[in-house]
Amino acid sequence: MNSIRSYTSQLRLFYLYAEEKSITNKPATYYTQEIITDFLRNLAAKGLSRITIRKYEELLHNFFEYLKTKKVIQENPVCDIPKLGKVKDESPAAIPDYMRRLLRKEIEPNDPQLWMFICFIYYMAIRPGYELRLMKLKQISYSSKAIIIHCDNSKNGRTSAIDIPDQLFDMIMNKWQLHKYNQELYVFGKLGEPGDVPLGKNNMKNRHTRFRKKLNLPNDVKLYSWKHSGAQELAIQGASIYEIQRYLRHRDITTTEMYLKKRIGQRSNMIKHNFPSI
Repeated sequence: MNSIRSYTSQLRLFYLYAEEKSITNKPATYYTQEIITDFLRNLAAKGLSRITIRKYEELLHNFFEYLKTKKVIQENPVCDIPKLGKVKDESPAAIPDYMRRLLRKEIEPNDPQLWMFICFIYYMAIRPGYELRLMKLKQISYSSKAIIIHCDNSKNGRTSAIDIPDQLFDMIMNKWQLHKYNQELYVFGKLGEPGDVPLGKNNMKNRHTRFRKKLNLPNDVKLYSWKHSGAQELAIQGASIYEIQRYLRHRDITTTEMYLKKRIGQRSNMIKHNFPSI
């Protein structure tokens, strides 16, 4: 329903643009690549990000492609669109330490399943969507202390074995005792414990948002932020770029270098603690 509402809203903006240009009564064949580009330029002038404008472009492309399949038009006008809009970093940043403490104090006793979910994200950089939400207990290797993320649920399309840090493994065995459940169950079931039905797509995100709002924390404190928090703390503790690459499961070291530069910056204990006095 939310997707339908979003599509309707985006198409309505295009209709309003057509009204402003007095072209609403024109046939579909009238709408050229130049008109589509002008519409998207108007959005860019309003300060929309490149990602947002790209979504508008994709929606219009799909709309005109539908008209093409119905023989209403011969060619899709949404093609060869220049890159428009501001380049914005819209991914969530790491959560400051004091905010993490506030969230833990509120979440751990009141929503232990959500806190367990957060721990898996923080300690293992497992993505909260398909990777973690659809993870089954049998993916946990208790002997090798690793979790297997299968290629069909992995964002990078590869099967990976991820080491479990000691702190998390201790919680898995002694606090949550996950090894005592039927290993065919999903780790995060609908009844607050492992179950045969996984949680819905936005379930954990919405629960995390409620706590964030209750504590009056900034909007950019998101569930995914815990992954960046883990990477940040590893870097602060002196982990090498290769260790952080393995933690984040980046395909190549260049991606990790760009991530660290954007997220954490250049860190040097020499500069911070041993700079020569003036």
